Order: sequence, then C-alpha cells, then structure tokens
Amino acid sequence: MDKLEQREEENLHLIEELRQQNALLRDLLWRSGIAVPQT
Repeated sequence: MDKLEQREEENLHLIEELRQQNALLRDLLWRSGIAVPQT
C-alpha cells in the first residue's frame, strides 16, 4: 500500500469518526432544546 492509499484510508476513518461525533452532538443539542438543521 502506498502513502496515498494509506492516507486515504486514514481520512475515511476520520470522516467516519466525525460523522458519529456530529450525530452525537446533534442529539445532545436536540435534547437540550436546541434544534440543529439537518444539512
């Protein structure tokens, strides 16, 4: 696996992590009464 492939792999992991955190934050904000628009 070359460097570019490795970096792409890492980026995909990061994106997935961010998606999960985003969903979690959205949920917490929603529960506390702050509606966050889905974009």
